[in-house]
Amino acid sequence: MPGGWPSSAIGHSSRRRGRVSALLTNVLTTADPYKTPEGEPTLRAVLERGAAQVRRDLADEPELRAEMLTVIGRVQQRLGRHAEAQPLLEEALVIGRRVTPGGSARLAATLNNLGVLHVERGRPAEAVPLLDEALALRRRWLGARHADVAITQVELGRAYHDLGRLSEAERLFREALALRDAGFG
Repeated sequence: MPGGWPSSAIGHSSRRRGRVSALLTNVLTTADPYKTPEGEPTLRAVLERGAAQVRRDLADEPELRAEMLTVIGRVQQRLGRHAEAQPLLEEALVIGRRVTPGGSARLAATLNNLGVLHVERGRPAEAVPLLDEALALRRRWLGARHADVAITQVELGRAYHDLGRLSEAERLFREALALRDAGFG
């Protein structure tokens, strides 16, 4: 048992890495212009194929499927492709709630990303409950002084600011700044 991990956990971790590696290899291979009939694929096409492949190939591993859908959804969101990102993040959230009923750091990331998306789409009232839950989960699973806690505080502060709840926004911004100062100087 290297590092004190049970051999079953090591086997699961190794199998998981293998599945992610195979999935990414397959997705990125579809981006090879010599292997695609339409020529050079767009990033949009690669992300859409990736999401379809995640749904198909990881049907038997819901936790991993939710994690990969969150990653693809976050990339779509950061590219400004909100309409494409939202269903991916919502699907990941449904799966995440089902497989981790008590929550997890991964579920918190999905909640955070979906909340950010709502803020960016001008729907801060929809973002607040998602970001509140993300903040509570991040504090629980990562600790109150983790950098991701500060990230969610800032995002929740943005939502409150957009709603005109300025004192709540300021409190969160100050708490996030204090965390960042403590962690990074």
